[in-house]
This record gives sequence, structure tokens and C-alpha cells, in this order.
Amino acid sequence: MNKLFIFLLGFMTLASALAAPLPVIPQSGAMSNHSCTLIGTELVCWGSNTRGQIGDSTVTDVHFPQTVIPKAVGGVSMGSEHTCGLHESKVKCWGTNEEGQINYTDENGQSGPWEVLDGALKGTLISTGDAHSCGVMNAKLYCWGRNTFGQLGDSSNTESNTPRVAITAGVVQVKAGANHTCAIIAAGALKCWGNNEDGQLGINTNTSINAPSTTITTGVTQVRLGEKHTCYVKTGALFCMGNNDHGQLGTGDTTASSIPVEVISAGVTSVELGANHTCAIRYGSLRCWGDNTYGQLGNGDTTDILSPSVIVGLNVSAVGAGKDHTCSVKNFIQYCTGKNDHGQLGDGSVTDSSEFVEVLLFKKAKQ
Repeated sequence: MNKLFIFLLGFMTLASALAAPLPVIPQSGAMSNHSCTLIGTELVCWGSNTRGQIGDSTVTDVHFPQTVIPKAVGGVSMGSEHTCGLHESKVKCWGTNEEGQINYTDENGQSGPWEVLDGALKGTLISTGDAHSCGVMNAKLYCWGRNTFGQLGDSSNTESNTPRVAITAGVVQVKAGANHTCAIIAAGALKCWGNNEDGQLGINTNTSINAPSTTITTGVTQVRLGEKHTCYVKTGALFCMGNNDHGQLGTGDTTASSIPVEVISAGVTSVELGANHTCAIRYGSLRCWGDNTYGQLGNGDTTDILSPSVIVGLNVSAVGAGKDHTCSVKNFIQYCTGKNDHGQLGDGSVTDSSEFVEVLLFKKAKQ
């Protein structure tokens, strides 16, 4: 009897696991007009594809999700016209290579996944800016592509088609903004570099720098970058700095800050930045603020919001952001809001929406 009970219990557990929905995790790219999502470990992308940044071997815009890599994807990040991801631990990129951002053999780039350094760069983390890319291998940070503001962090301002070392050890997180980059080092130290014209590096100046500089010495668990602003989480509190033309810092005004300012005092578990807007999950609710020109805040209108505003009240498990659009997940269903001129909302149309619309994640499979 005991053996039968154990067998039935094991069978029911297996059946339950097989029936459970796969996690849906929207990926982010603060300068992107395309979207990507992980369904389990399958990568699907859609939206602007003028330079092959979707990765489906075409240069035609896609208005609903297309499978790019069917399995074993560990993460992905979208630039303006390129995308990079981790597949079987290898760093792969696709899209334009005009400034060396995908490490391809010529500047025209590649409309399908391309192994950086012929597969020799085996990464654990990946992030893309407007036209630069960064990856972490063995806790060492490499960056390549545009370097006008020193965003590669190699103490130069020369672009590079080949990954260059920015930080030699201890990197646990990296994020690239339009033209600046930040990394979290072991023990939670936050280092930033690159464009600082609006104070987005948080070092109390507006001078750009081409090598990592410490912004916060300890305790930072998450950092995200927009076009010209930066936000990070420390012990559940959210801090932001940089450009504030649209209220994206969440301080209730439009005054820029070159030092971190506290926006939410506690309970923040996730934050994502678009070009000029910010969204955070706090106790399961989605709060957004900043630029709302295209309805990217999802509150039903197109008026900028200057401080955190609750958009979705409960059960939000993930959030992602593009240049002028936002995606979130609730009960394993993904929704997007904002600009949709390239189909980046994934609802099959090219009509902007100021409210969240459901992404047709499984439309391709049903055709």
C-alpha cells in the first residue's frame, strides 16, 4: 500500500509539473523599438526589424512574437538596432554592426544569431545599449561597440568591434544605457561610466568618464539604465539620478539630479527603465512614471507622470521596458502598452495603446 501511495504521489507531482505554465519573462532594452520575451528558455521577439534585430533572418517588421532560438536561452537584451543573448552559455548577437556592437565581420551586421568571438565569449550576463554591448565571463566584464562617451569603460573613446575588458573581476550584474554603463561588483558596490551630461552616473558632476567610477560603495542589488537616467535598488529602496525632463526620476518635479535621490523607500523587487520612463514592482503592484507621450505608462492617457503611480494593483510578476513601450506579466500572461509603430506591442497591430494589451505570445504556434 505504501509503495502504491508513493507511486501515485510521484505521478501526481510529475503531472502537476508538466501542467504548470512556463514562466514568461519580458526582456528589456531602453532604446529598443522591438520586444523580446523568454517563455521558459525559448526566445521570442517582435517589432522593429529594419536591421535584422529580431533575429529571424529577415529585415521585415514583425507584429507578433516569432521564435528566434527555441531553447536553452539564458537571457537577452535589446539595443536600438541590435540584440544580444546567452545561448548555451555562448554570447550571440544580431542586427546592425555599424559601430561594432555585434562583433560581426562587417558593419552591415547579421539578421540571425552570431557567436561573438566565434563562440569563445561564454557569458553569464549580457546587456546592450543604443549601440554598444557588454557581457560577463568568469566575473570579468567585456564591452564592445560605440565608445563616443567612454561607455566601453576601457579608458579610451575609440569604438571597438572586439570585446574589451572594463572590469577585471567580481562583476555580478551589468546594465547598459543609451551611452553609459553600470555594473554591480561583489558586496553591492555600484560602478558607472560613459555619458554623464545629465548626471546619470550619480557622481555629483556632469563630466563624462571613460573608466568605471564608484557611485555607491555597498548594498546595491539591482541597477537599470535609460537613455540619460539611472535607477538602482538598495535594501528594497529605489534611488534614481540623471535627466528628469519628463519626471522619470519620480521626484515630483522635472529637475535633474547628479546625485542619487530616493524615490520609493521600501518594498521594491524589480525596476526597469525605458528611454525616459521608469516602472517598478512594489509588493506585487506595478508603478510607473515619467514620459507618457505614447501611453507607455499604461494608465489610459498620454500625460507625463512625475511621481510613482500605481498602474496595476496586484499579482504583477515581471516588467520589461523598451524605448517608448512597457510590458508586464500577470498570471503568466504578458501585456504591453505604449508606442506600436513597428508592432512592438505584439498584438498584431501597429496602433499605439495607452492601456495594456495582451501580447499574442502563442499566435505563431497556432497558425
